[in-house]
Amino acid sequence: MQLEIPGVRIVDVETCDFGLMSRLDTAAVLRAARPADGARYLASPVARRLVAELGVETRHLTHMPGQGARPGRLTAFDLACSAVERLAARRGDELARLDALIFVSTSNPNPCNSQAALLAERRGLRASCFDLKAGCSGGVLGVAQGALLIRAGCERVLVVMAENLSQLTSPEDLRMLLTVGDGAACVLLERSVRGGFRRVLHGTASEHSGAMTIRTPFPPPTPEARYVYEIGDAGPARDFLHQRWRSLYRESLDGSGPPDWWFFHQTHAGQVDALLREQGIDPSRTVNVVSSHGNMGTPTFAVAMATAFRRLRPGQRYLLQAVGGGISWCSIVAEHA
Repeated sequence: MQLEIPGVRIVDVETCDFGLMSRLDTAAVLRAARPADGARYLASPVARRLVAELGVETRHLTHMPGQGARPGRLTAFDLACSAVERLAARRGDELARLDALIFVSTSNPNPCNSQAALLAERRGLRASCFDLKAGCSGGVLGVAQGALLIRAGCERVLVVMAENLSQLTSPEDLRMLLTVGDGAACVLLERSVRGGFRRVLHGTASEHSGAMTIRTPFPPPTPEARYVYEIGDAGPARDFLHQRWRSLYRESLDGSGPPDWWFFHQTHAGQVDALLREQGIDPSRTVNVVSSHGNMGTPTFAVAMATAFRRLRPGQRYLLQAVGGGISWCSIVAEHA
């Protein structure tokens, strides 16, 4: 799917308060999640090479994988509330005049309810509300959907992305355990006579949809049921993701030259560094958040964008990009206004 959505701009971007969560380094997570062999694993040369390649030094977690659920722990909904509260501190007037609120999450705590409606009630917002789920690309896709609503007549849309993937992580899945983090962010969109989304791409390779999935139905049928992500035939899917990540970058720009800024979903540092080298991208024009926050799923690109948003200048082009489980992808080439 390829779209052009003129007449829309991103007004502001905000993250949750990461200080609400425990900040842990990789060694601490391994020792806590795998007490029987975490320390031994860290002493292995092979393990040290993998940890260095993945490059996640610290992350914020609401839950320790492998441990029992702690009563009163923060959820993705709580992180979403924090992000909206922080945005409201400087954009209260705009949030009081929303047309729509989109909530994006794969790990929300109330999967049978409209998280967007619950969030609007919690934060005192009046808007048309709905949820969206499309794997890790869902955050960028949510921004595209918000832009389509504005193109259709809305004036202002808020897109909120929140995840606590730590609660869905098996301690036996080392790559996920070494990279996953929790977080939330929100993006405020509004109608504009300048700027616009010049190129929007979205697609899905459904043949790989079962490579990474939670196989236990909700609610779990027994107290012993595992409600965590499980890896299926991951080889073909991993190869596809590796290639799709690179080809999406080229397709998004379509020969128009590199963007002034690039904010992307990040699963591990090796992925980021390799693409920067291959494409000759100036590292100062992108933001690496995976080393300090891990792979947060849908809000990762927006957490990166929030870090640099105030440095964007009118007329500059930026690229939002995500490829994730599903397997789905989404990218937006936008002109800042």
